[in-house]
Amino acid sequence: MTAPHAPAIKRFPILDPPMRPLPDGIRLRPWRDSDLPQAATLVEEAFRISAYVPVDRAIRPALVLDVLDSLTRSDHARVVESDGHVAGILMGQLPGRPGMPGARRWRALHMAWRVRAAAAAGCHVRTWREQRLFTSSHEQLRRRARTELGLELTLFLVSARHRGSGIGSILFIDYLHRLRRGGAGRFHLHTDDGCTWEYYERRGMVRIASDLITVKTRTGLRDVETYLYVGDA
Repeated sequence: MTAPHAPAIKRFPILDPPMRPLPDGIRLRPWRDSDLPQAATLVEEAFRISAYVPVDRAIRPALVLDVLDSLTRSDHARVVESDGHVAGILMGQLPGRPGMPGARRWRALHMAWRVRAAAAAGCHVRTWREQRLFTSSHEQLRRRARTELGLELTLFLVSARHRGSGIGSILFIDYLHRLRRGGAGRFHLHTDDGCTWEYYERRGMVRIASDLITVKTRTGLRDVETYLYVGDA
C-alpha cells in the first residue's frame, strides 16, 4: 500500500529583469545601526503609525520598535542610499541563515526601546491596541492560508521622494536573487490597503488571504483590509 500523495502546491513564479549597474549617486549596501533614525522616519511616512498612537511622546518609540521588530526577525537587511540618505530599505528572511551579525545587540536594543515606549505611554492603556490588532490580523491570515508560505519579507520601504525611481526594484530583485542562491522557493509578506499592494501584484505575487479590522485613529474609526501575499523566487 502506498502513502497518499501530498497535495500539489500552486506555484506563483516571479519574473524580474537582471540586476543592472546602479545609477550615479545610488548605493546598495548592508544595514547599519546608524540607519535606525532614518528608517523610523520612513516607517511613519509609509504607514502613518502616528495616527494609531494617541500619546504624542509614544510615537517615536512606536516607530523605532516597528523597525526593530522587523530587524530582529530577519536574516537580511539592505539599504539603498541616495546621495548619502536612506532612500529604501528591505528586510527579510533567507534560507540557511542563523541570523545577521549584531542580532543579539538588536534584540537588546529592542527590549530597551520597549521599556522606553512603556514609560512614554504611561497608564494610557489604548496606546498599543491598534498595533496589536494588526499583529493579530497577520496571525489570523497565516492560520487561514491553504498553501506553503515559506520565508517572510518583513519590511519593505521606499521614501516618498524616490518612489517610481526604481529603488524599490533594486531592493526587491536583490532579495529575490539571494533567495534563489540559497535554494529558497516560496516567500510571503503582509500588507494592507493603505500601502502600495499593487506593486506586489505587478511583480507576480498573489493575494491568498485578506482580513478586515476596525482600528481607532486620532480622527475616528477606520476599516482596514489586511492582505497576505505569496510568491516564488
